[in-house]
This record gives sequence, C-alpha cells and structure tokens, in this order.
Amino acid sequence: MSKKVLFINPSNVAYTLANGKIMPLGLGYLSAMLTKNGHYVSCLDLQVEDNKVLEDKIKDNDIIGISALTPNIEQAISIAKIAKRYDKLVILGGPHPSVFPEESLSSGFVDIVCRGEAENTIVEVVEGKESIENIKGISYVKNNKIFHNPDREYITNLDLIPFPKRKLFPIEKYKLYLHKGKKVMTMLTSRGCPNNCNFCYKGISGRIYRMRSVDNMLQEWEEILNLGADEIGIVDDSFTVNKKRVIEFCDRLIKEKMVIYWEGSSRVDTIDKEMLAKMKQAGYWRIAFGIESGSDRILELVDKKITKEKVKQAVKWAKEVGMKVTGFFMIGNYGENEQTMNETINFAKSLDLDFVQFTVAVPYPGTRLYDTVKKEGKFLFTKWSELGSYSGKAYFELGEVKKDLVEKMYKKAYRKSYLNFRMITKKMLEFRWDMLRFLRLLK
Repeated sequence: MSKKVLFINPSNVAYTLANGKIMPLGLGYLSAMLTKNGHYVSCLDLQVEDNKVLEDKIKDNDIIGISALTPNIEQAISIAKIAKRYDKLVILGGPHPSVFPEESLSSGFVDIVCRGEAENTIVEVVEGKESIENIKGISYVKNNKIFHNPDREYITNLDLIPFPKRKLFPIEKYKLYLHKGKKVMTMLTSRGCPNNCNFCYKGISGRIYRMRSVDNMLQEWEEILNLGADEIGIVDDSFTVNKKRVIEFCDRLIKEKMVIYWEGSSRVDTIDKEMLAKMKQAGYWRIAFGIESGSDRILELVDKKITKEKVKQAVKWAKEVGMKVTGFFMIGNYGENEQTMNETINFAKSLDLDFVQFTVAVPYPGTRLYDTVKKEGKFLFTKWSELGSYSGKAYFELGEVKKDLVEKMYKKAYRKSYLNFRMITKKMLEFRWDMLRFLRLLK
C-alpha cells in the first residue's frame, strides 16, 4: 500500500562559510527511491522554508523522516516531538543518529533510526513487508527496549540509484555565494573515501570507494542543466581518485556540448597536471584542496598522508592550467601548538591561493578526534548545537591546544591571509558584493 512520507531537513546549520544554502541531496535520493516504489513523497527544508507550515505538513502525512547532523540533532528531536503529538511514525537518519542511535531513540519521540547509507533501508521500513527484526541498518524501539539490527551493506552499483528528486525542493531559494553561476546546483558522482583523517566521519558512505559510470553522470548533468543550473558543484569526498574516469567525463562534456562552470574539491595527491588541464578545458574553474596544516608533523599526526611539497606542486599545477584555487586549513587539531598554528598561517599565505578557508578543529562524534579528546582531553561544549566549524570557537582542550590560543590564532589566520597586499590587490581586481560576507571573519 502506498504511503505518504514527509522528509524534513532542520534549519540551524551553516553549510558554507558565506552562509549559502545547499539542497540536501541525501533527502533527494531517499525521495527518489520511495517515489520509484510508488509512494507519495514531499520535502520540507527548513533552512530555506518557513517553519510555520511544519505542523500542517506533519499532520498531512503518514510517516515523518528527519535528517540530522550533530549541530541540529536537538532541533530534529524537537520536530520529532511535534510529529509524535499526531501519532506519526518517526524515522531519523543522518550522521549524528548513525553514531548515537540510542541517544535519539531514548528521547521517546523517535521510532526508528536508519544508520548509514539508507536508500534501500528506507524502502523496506516504509513498506513494512519485512519484519522489523529483519531490516538491516536500523535501530528501533520495541516493547520499551532498544534494538540494533546488523549494518546494511553499502550499495556497490551507484547507477541503480535514481537521481535526487530536486523538484521536491524550492530550487530558486538555494543560494551559493562566491561562485560564477547565479543558479548553482550540486551533484554527487561517487561515494566513500579510502583515507582515514582523524577529523572526518566515514559512517554514512564508508571507506570503500564507489563510482558512478560516466554515462550515468552525464544523464544527471543534463537533467540539472534542464532545471536551469548555470554552475554545478561536485560534492564528492574523492572525485579525482580515478584519473581515467575524470578524463573520460571531461571529454564527453566537451563532445556533447554540455560545458558549463563547475567546481569541487580534491586531495593534492590524486591529481596531476594532465588531469587538471582536461578539467579546466571542460569548464572546471575552481578547485579546493584539503591542506589542513602547514606542519608536516601535524599532517602525519592527523593521518592526512600528504606533505607540504605535494601541496605546493598541486597548487602550482592548478594555477598553471588557469584554475582558481581554494585552500582549506584547520586550526587547533590534535598535537598542535602555537608554533604549528603559525606554520599553517604562514604556509597558507605563501601559496598562490585565490581563497583561503580556515576552520577550527571540531571533534564531531564518530571521528577519531572525538574519541581521542574524550579519552585524553576536555570538551568545551555542553550542547551539540554549539558545534560549528566556522564559529571560531574552540571546542576542546588537549595538550597545548588551549581555548584562548585556538581562538586567537583563528582570527590571526584570516587577518594574515586576507589583509596583505597580494590578496587585497587580487580581491580588488575581482571584487563582487558577496565577498563582503567574509568581512566578519576579519574582525
């Protein structure tokens, strides 16, 4: 029997440095799977829609699915509480409940937690054809007890997953700043990351790298273009892992005349100049490298498995082919001290970067950093909603990583990186009004 399902994305998370709003592709994928199986799905994204309609929408559906990151888990539980007022089946998913399913279920307002990759899980839960004890990848409450079923296997053939149901979201309300396009949409072409950085959570997509075929990618690309996108952001953890696939994709974009602006992120050790040149030819205008630190000792400690020399080479290649380059850096990670933080700031300033982004190291649940701080250090927050990489606040103390030092160095990092002659000149030459959103970081 067909069910009416409402997916809700809570609001209180800044996904980007300039407070842009990104469509929640995860809920788009789940919506597509349920629609394919004959169910009626609607979505409410509270980061861009009015929460005044929340209660009415809940009343009008059979099942309420809520996505939760760590910073908005408390809001997600509040939404679940409203849904239980109307005796709805409440399903929670996303990174935080995948790490702490018992926390969510113990609230009394959540019936089922879908852990990890949930496209197949959500169909089985909604349809109810399987006994709940036999559905992999869920935790649930039964007879006032919490049960955890075995994990579900990761989806190996990503081409079998239908494209996200973007039309269920208010496309015109999503804004991404500091981009060339006026209508920027995002796309996922692979899942999983084989690396093991201490600050990164792998519980949703895992460490096994899985790729969509080029044909499948191009079909979705065309669909996005037909929705009016003039730029596409690739949001993969590891888009550039397979050089052959990247080059084939770029060649097809050029051959089939589907070249528009696109951009994304990469590790510095998965690219070469040939790949970057082909990407630039196909419209790829900006690449972001996760550099994290200017100290080789810290890069080794956090298991980044790159070196400063690799960073320099990658940035040099990207600039030589004509790309804009963003560097992502982190202040206050495990093993840091004032010297290593200064090394990071000086290294960032020494590179020919067009954008520099600093975040404070955040011990998100499910990461090795969280486990280390819990065992050896001290947390400086009392509520999950306090966490946020762009706040400039320190969230733990461990060794020489102290609150006052981290917060001082975070401010220093932005001042040193942007308030210098080279960067000021560069930004004046390419000035756009949305760049003013960065000024709060220079205070």
